[in-house]
Amino acid sequence: MNIVLVGASMIGRAVTSELLKENHDLVVIEKDLVKANRLSDNFDVLVINGSGTDLEVLKEAKVDIADLFISLTSDDQVNILCCMLAKRLGAKSTIARVRNPENEDVLTFLKDDLALSMVVNPELDFAKAVARVLQFPSAISVETFSHNVELMEFKIPEESKLNGLSLMDLNKKYSLNVLISAILRGEEVFIPKGDFILKAEDKIHLTGELQMVQRFVKQFGLFTQKIKKVMIVGGNTDGYYLAKNLLDLGLTVKLIEEKKDRAEELCALLPYASVINCNSADTDMLIEEGIETVDAVVSLSGNDDTNTMISLFAKKLGVKKIITRIDKKVIKTVMEEMGLDMVISPKDVTANSILKYVRSKSSASQRGVINLYKIIADKVEATEFLVLDDYEFLNKKLKTIKIRKDVIIGAIIKKGEVVIPSGDIVIEKNDKVIIVTTAKLKELGEIIA
Repeated sequence: MNIVLVGASMIGRAVTSELLKENHDLVVIEKDLVKANRLSDNFDVLVINGSGTDLEVLKEAKVDIADLFISLTSDDQVNILCCMLAKRLGAKSTIARVRNPENEDVLTFLKDDLALSMVVNPELDFAKAVARVLQFPSAISVETFSHNVELMEFKIPEESKLNGLSLMDLNKKYSLNVLISAILRGEEVFIPKGDFILKAEDKIHLTGELQMVQRFVKQFGLFTQKIKKVMIVGGNTDGYYLAKNLLDLGLTVKLIEEKKDRAEELCALLPYASVINCNSADTDMLIEEGIETVDAVVSLSGNDDTNTMISLFAKKLGVKKIITRIDKKVIKTVMEEMGLDMVISPKDVTANSILKYVRSKSSASQRGVINLYKIIADKVEATEFLVLDDYEFLNKKLKTIKIRKDVIIGAIIKKGEVVIPSGDIVIEKNDKVIIVTTAKLKELGEIIA
């Protein structure tokens, strides 16, 4: 696809990286010369130093032949204007980043009039991802597909019955309707077969209906008590969105914010939350505000080092669920090595959403991508495809099909019913198929060896 992107912020760089991996023809527009040079130095991409609202710059970027135009600057109005101009110049589809909660309802109302194909809100999407995990506190990550199919990540504790059990024996001994579709052991990733033996400390990804996953979690000792009280450290936009989500779910929320004016604003926006104006790096103050008494701590300050310190402090105090916002990938890796499993970044969530849209639009035929998630430090993709084409494996039993070794079919949704695949199952037209793989599949037909 021909893609033009405006904005080389952290999110813009993350999206650039993903689109280049997909071999798209990409042009980036960036007003700040330092950011433009940095992007040009780090990526093999054409970068134009200029404004996305400048018609001459847009014409230089050849927006008129763009299949997709994406505006990701920090200014909502600029993003909307950029997309309107791009559409008028001939861009087929447009995506705008919109962050301000005040603009959200208006934009939803005017989306069609503005000819926007998609609106991304990194902070809101991030907050929703965190809220999903807090609803399933024993999970490291939670992703949702169609018809209530979940992909959840768990770590196997030493005392679990899973420790030392092969997948073949697991299926023989227990009546399960979930599938272990990917495993991380140390730094090594496995798409497991029946002879794979599970071990303590493995991180497993379960695919199945929500009720079945919950039953599996309780049966094998992966369950922890529900989260009721949450402390959020950092009252930026993502902190606000998360607090609002959690309050809507009936949780008790305490929000720590350093800036007095922002704390007062949050008090008005979130009347049912307890908003505290204090230094988030002051551990004595955090203890005074009850960090030891909450079920979960979410560190969302704008500083990776501060978030790291708060999370490690919470871990030392025995807080059972800790979620950390980290924007720099190198720090994220170190955090995970230190045992802080739930490390997440808004830019990664947004890049994933945009990539899913691009994949679905760039399919050569109607082999559409419905959902796409990157898991296990982006080493594995879980993709939901809608089956619309006459593939060679349609209407054949799975046991007769030679599927690639790096691919596992996690689930098939047939007329609203979720089926965990077995040898006698067939893939039929209009099924939805969830594929977990270490490869990058652009369409479903690529699962064949």
